[in-house]
Amino acid sequence: MIDTIDKLAFAKLDEKLWDYLEDRVLISGHILNNLSHQEIANDLNVSREAVSRLLKKLEQQGKLEIHRSKIVVKEG
Repeated sequence: MIDTIDKLAFAKLDEKLWDYLEDRVLISGHILNNLSHQEIANDLNVSREAVSRLLKKLEQQGKLEIHRSKIVVKEG
């Protein structure tokens, strides 16, 4: 039951995060420099840990690359 709730909660957050990144790409281009996980979390009003987990998931799906001081979005 907890897994189901977790999937529902993060599915919506997953969509919000991707929409957020797409909006940032429109402004900055496909390379988002100096964008911290904490800044994203603050903008989305969620925990940094949740953002980090979802960014890692998006990276594993091949949608973006996470580097030390930048995020490169591959799809837009």
